[in-house]
Amino acid sequence: MLGKGLRKYVMKKKQGYDKATRRVYDGRLESHAIQALKDLALLVENLPEEQQAKIFSVENTTPFLTKLFSLESDEPDKRCERVRELWKTLFSIADTTYALKLVGEEVWKLLTSKPGAHLEAVYFAALFR
Repeated sequence: MLGKGLRKYVMKKKQGYDKATRRVYDGRLESHAIQALKDLALLVENLPEEQQAKIFSVENTTPFLTKLFSLESDEPDKRCERVRELWKTLFSIADTTYALKLVGEEVWKLLTSKPGAHLEAVYFAALFR
């Protein structure tokens, strides 16, 4: 995703670069990152499950997801809002049909008595299967 120059820029936390260079690199970072996310979605959509399992394993995805949902930030209010929006998206994705399919009807009946049951059902499905 990142070339050597952009990786160095990110690792230095943008220090030592003039304003014009930072603006160019920031634009490149955003476009490269957005394209990388689109490419990952393309892989999920088109690769066989066996290959996806190797790429999107818990071991490979946990560091990213941990950082993505972390609330540690120089701007905690902004980070909190972004993480909240991500959680809302997860809730909307984990709709009733998806959650029911993952956990089965009996477990679903136990979980549906509380708010947030869809995401909890997905969590339990991952935990106990």
